[in-house]
Amino acid sequence: MDGVIYINGLLFGLGLAVDSFLIALTDGLDNPNVKIGKLALLAAMFAAFQILMPMLGWLCMHTVAVYVDYFDKVLSWIAFAVMLFFGVRMIVDGVKKQPLERKERDIGISAVILQCFVTSVDSLAVGFAIANYTVISALVCSIVIGSVTFIMFCLGYTVGKRFGLRFADAASVIGGIVFIGIGIEILITTLI
Repeated sequence: MDGVIYINGLLFGLGLAVDSFLIALTDGLDNPNVKIGKLALLAAMFAAFQILMPMLGWLCMHTVAVYVDYFDKVLSWIAFAVMLFFGVRMIVDGVKKQPLERKERDIGISAVILQCFVTSVDSLAVGFAIANYTVISALVCSIVIGSVTFIMFCLGYTVGKRFGLRFADAASVIGGIVFIGIGIEILITTLI
């Protein structure tokens, strides 16, 4: 196996993990008391989606390549709408000026899965880019991407946790803006 596959996986991973890092940063600000096991589970979920989506893109290129461009654009619009919804909701919650005894927001499993899906939509395009790889090479590249995502998610959460709930309202507004920005970035990247 060529070393270029590992280098490409690392570079793709760094580029794709930015979204996961930012979500983890926001989650760390919003809920700093997550146990290490749950943090590892959350990071693993984000990593799993970042492994799955490039493989799905690779599979699409080998099966339904004619429809891929349309499929990618539809997913991007869906991702944009979901990120816009969550972003606006977070901004509204942050502006409402909660009382000082604000409770930490525990993220539900459905919200986490949605976040994982939305942040991994752009990695579907990586599957198109590595369409000339063998299935094993594509899987190795995807696993490297997932590993980078796991590390970046944990790092983002840890950085966010350091700020604590003191800045929770501002973090909610900033997180909402970040979510909207991620949605716009996904949409623009796909449409260009």
